[in-house]
Amino acid sequence: MRFLIVKEMWRLMLTGVYRVPKVVDIANNKLGYLTPKHKRIGGKPMAYSAAYVMFRDPFYYGMFEFPKGSGNWFRGWHKPMIIDEEFRKVQEMLRREDSNLQLTP
Repeated sequence: MRFLIVKEMWRLMLTGVYRVPKVVDIANNKLGYLTPKHKRIGGKPMAYSAAYVMFRDPFYYGMFEFPKGSGNWFRGWHKPMIIDEEFRKVQEMLRREDSNLQLTP
């Protein structure tokens, strides 16, 4: 179930109509997203910060860096949720969102 909700979050972002906070609100309140439940944590709605981390993670288009920070990139064996071009499009949208948030003195 979580896979389908996360895939829908990517789809919503790719429309270009929604920004991250709205996508998170839809996932939490309309689609019923809850974080993975562990012994003492989880089972909560997604935080905005977690969504930003998710949308910047190349794992969703099939790539991962190992070890982290090494510059060694590998294609995973998992089926990607999105394609490279979709990932790049969301990265551009996030950069524009970041530049709009910067305050000028």
